[in-house]
Amino acid sequence: MKNVIKRVPCKLVCRWPSVNILSKNVIKRVPCKLVCRWPSVNILSKNVITMMLAIVAITGWAQTKTATVTGYSPALKDGTLVLAGVGGSGTVVDTVQAGRFAYTLPVEEFTESSLSFFGEGCPRSYTLIFLRPDVTVKVTGNDCLNPLWKVESPIPEQQTQNRLTEHCRDVLTERMQMDLGYPAITACGCSHNPGTIGHI
Repeated sequence: MKNVIKRVPCKLVCRWPSVNILSKNVIKRVPCKLVCRWPSVNILSKNVITMMLAIVAITGWAQTKTATVTGYSPALKDGTLVLAGVGGSGTVVDTVQAGRFAYTLPVEEFTESSLSFFGEGCPRSYTLIFLRPDVTVKVTGNDCLNPLWKVESPIPEQQTQNRLTEHCRDVLTERMQMDLGYPAITACGCSHNPGTIGHI
């Protein structure tokens, strides 16, 4: 059969059947000698080998493509949860240790991803990071205000996003300070506490 591995059974053939031989008035019994004419073998057709090679190749091509993000900030506490994801979803991907973290996300094409933290001193804000397959992005900062951190990436869209973030740095800083309950500096230079009404 084609495309099927067949087990061919060994066929035992008695080359010389057991016989009685009369020699010099003495009857002798000659034992039967069994010979395996076709030893048991595995037969592989060329089609089967070709099909197996094709499966191996397809498996290699089908491997999920990924992108990697690494980061560091001395202000992050050990045990802070790192949340990241694509398409608006986010899950815990790492835990900060000695201010460092790293994770890998499945990425089939150019896409947006988010990075945020859950821990002491971390705002409820996320960093927008653009990704594509086989790209490594480095994120660094000196505080816990991650949306303001430096994002090093070869992707042009990320570089544009970095310029926008820098342009809006004051507004973003105020927003995160209010989120954390810190007295924020408003545009007029007054200190404003979100827990009170008016200026202090």
